[in-house]
Amino acid sequence: MVDIVLVGMLSLGRELPASFLWAVPIAWIASYYAFSWQIAALALVTVMLSAFGIMGSPSASMALESITIVLALGFIATTIHIGSKLTRAFSRLLRRRSAQLERTVARVEAYDRRNLEVLDSLTTAVAQVDPSGAIRFANSAFRRLYRLDEIGSDHPSPAVEYDERRGSALAAGAQLISRAARGERFEAQRVWLFDAGVTW
Repeated sequence: MVDIVLVGMLSLGRELPASFLWAVPIAWIASYYAFSWQIAALALVTVMLSAFGIMGSPSASMALESITIVLALGFIATTIHIGSKLTRAFSRLLRRRSAQLERTVARVEAYDRRNLEVLDSLTTAVAQVDPSGAIRFANSAFRRLYRLDEIGSDHPSPAVEYDERRGSALAAGAQLISRAARGERFEAQRVWLFDAGVTW
């Protein structure tokens, strides 16, 4: 408000050459304060313009210029105020969405950890294979059976699949992991594994 008065004093007696500077405090008020402050600021500008008209030589052109200035400042203030409100609302929404996403990720990670702990405790070998044949998850029983040091190890593993004990080694495309990667469903399949430790 002090800035508005100072700009008005600067414009006094100069046929309003510095009146465009009112846009700066008006924009500031519109950005950070309630709408009632904008009305008060525009009212102050109107009062100062009226005072200029009374102190100077009133004319129709000066009255028209004063009205134009107030309307232009009102348009600027309203536009900036609405834009600032939308920006703040979007920022709040973004913060809430971000917090919700973090909570969801934390829940999913906790759920995955619990599932991994349960699957790791099973004596049955369990693995998840993606369409490329890469092993995304394998519990400890599977890793022991196929002699995998860690997930992400290249397949085939050190353990070779055979059709029967001391029989013929299965081709890469006929092995269980390759078949699962193709989306093939099967059950009651028996394969023999011959591992790097020379153990069937």
